[in-house]
Amino acid sequence: MSEVFLKKMKLKIVEPLREFYKDEVRSLAKQLKLPSSVVLTQPFPGPGQAIRILGEVNATRLKKQQLADQIVIEEFKRFGWYKKDIPMFPYYDRS
Repeated sequence: MSEVFLKKMKLKIVEPLREFYKDEVRSLAKQLKLPSSVVLTQPFPGPGQAIRILGEVNATRLKKQQLADQIVIEEFKRFGWYKKDIPMFPYYDRS
């Protein structure tokens, strides 16, 4: 949102959840009765993918990383670990 628009409309961006930890955000989401598909979403799906690739980041390696991420999520769900508040992610090394 542009600064000009915000000033013209006399609006201010407020990000109260920005300072919360993921467990606090999830607790709030549950209280708001948001769907579990939203509540349980992993907190770092976007730019976090690229930082998990050691070495050069390119389209091929990113696609492999995303596929590996899907596999990890499926396995965590299969073993009943997905709903636990633990970090889960693969990383792609240079090999």
